[in-house]
Amino acid sequence: MTDSRYWVYLNAVRNWAHCFHRELFPWGAPYDPFLLADHLRVSIHEADLKGLDGYVENRGSDYHIFLSSRAPAARRRFTLSHELAHVLFMRTARKGGIKDSYLIRYRSNGLPLSELQDEREERLCNAFAQEFLLPTEAFIERGVSSDLSARDLVRTARDFQVSIQAVAVKLISLFRPIRIVSCLWTLNTPWPVTSWWTGGDLWFRKKWLLKSDIATLEKLALISRDERREISEIWTARGKRKFDLRIRIAPTASNKCAVALLSPFRPPRCISPPIKRPEPPLQLDLFGNASQK
Repeated sequence: MTDSRYWVYLNAVRNWAHCFHRELFPWGAPYDPFLLADHLRVSIHEADLKGLDGYVENRGSDYHIFLSSRAPAARRRFTLSHELAHVLFMRTARKGGIKDSYLIRYRSNGLPLSELQDEREERLCNAFAQEFLLPTEAFIERGVSSDLSARDLVRTARDFQVSIQAVAVKLISLFRPIRIVSCLWTLNTPWPVTSWWTGGDLWFRKKWLLKSDIATLEKLALISRDERREISEIWTARGKRKFDLRIRIAPTASNKCAVALLSPFRPPRCISPPIKRPEPPLQLDLFGNASQK
């Protein structure tokens, strides 16, 4: 269960992302983390990193981010956004803006105590990257609902210049009670293979799908790819599944994969406005100042 202090910091990193949107991207998406890095005067270096997507180094007051040259463009954009959040935390800490002990790396004079990863900070940096690249407000403005099609998922990833999985994760987080599940099928193999499942994973497959359902999904993925169209079906309740299931599957631009969206067949729901939580006792602003209430 997420503790109350997490929401304080989550609000802060989301506010950081929104401030940058207003200041640097008045025209809207896509939101470019490379432009943000230039604005923050952070140097970027691409290197052949082994086993890493990226990392940040600070040399005095200068910050350098290293990105894997092997990673796809969408992955580099997310990694860069994530590492820039680390930079923002480090700058905030140096200016005295982190006054509690929630983040274990910043418990002495506002400076990191350890170079080891802090799970809490990693979660917050991921939250910043997600909100910076895929802001909730933009989804609301587009009228995104739980009835989003698989082809819409592909288009959204293209428009925001992020991975399909990043869009799927965002969508599922916005409609969590509805239990939307997404998966990507790789089709340049002897038979279709799932690259990832998002939104239910093993629990979903045990409770919702039979072995014959998986075989059917494989066939639909190939048909979708070969005919270059989205396929939509309603599967009736059977086995452990006590409800009808909507299946939507569409090819990606590369023609090497197909993405599927699965959800209970029910009336669509629009995105609810963000929950207004009580004002946190500590506000971390963009420039590292802190105000106690």
